[in-house]
Amino acid sequence: MVFSSSNRVSPSLYSPYLTYQMSLNFSERENATTLPTTPLCSLEGNATAADELTPGEVAVLSLGFGLLWLVSILGNALVCLVIHRSRRTQSTTNYFVVSMACADLLLSLGWAPFILLQVASGRWPLSAAACKAVRYLQHLCPGVQVYVLLSISVDRFYTILYPLSFKVSREKAKKMIAASWLFDAAFVSPCFFFYGSTDSTHCDFFFLPDSWGGLSY
Repeated sequence: MVFSSSNRVSPSLYSPYLTYQMSLNFSERENATTLPTTPLCSLEGNATAADELTPGEVAVLSLGFGLLWLVSILGNALVCLVIHRSRRTQSTTNYFVVSMACADLLLSLGWAPFILLQVASGRWPLSAAACKAVRYLQHLCPGVQVYVLLSISVDRFYTILYPLSFKVSREKAKKMIAASWLFDAAFVSPCFFFYGSTDSTHCDFFFLPDSWGGLSY
């Protein structure tokens, strides 16, 4: 303990005065009334009453989702049919367009109907494995479209910059499309290992730390 000329205690950690003051502060905190805290978000997956949709909202969502689903299927199917029937439209660029249309069709057929069914019925009617597959397609198809757009950009870049020395043939375009699908299929494969449904009635996916142990083993 350090004393000054006025016999006042200087602010030292080992001062009994400060120790006494700290003990008083801690006792006041212990005696203070604690307010209940509510977490901002929970990963338990339990739906509250505020999260439930009314029958009118379910009908509107189902109608809008169904219309978008039909338009997507018809539009992308027509794109594939027109390019397949016409020889003049079978260029390298249109090969990429067909690949993107196929990704849209796969998303419309393998993901949208099941999500529409969940919205309409209010629960996930299929198994957990089907839920994983649906979520896998949900991540796969948009990624494939991104990589195909990247391939189109590479094709246009070399076609404009080197029009005589470099040309993307149909075989090269097919290889680029296949590489886009294979790379993204491997890239989104962790969906099968690191994600899982919260319960048997909802196809909601969250990160599961427990899955690391089984995979590392």
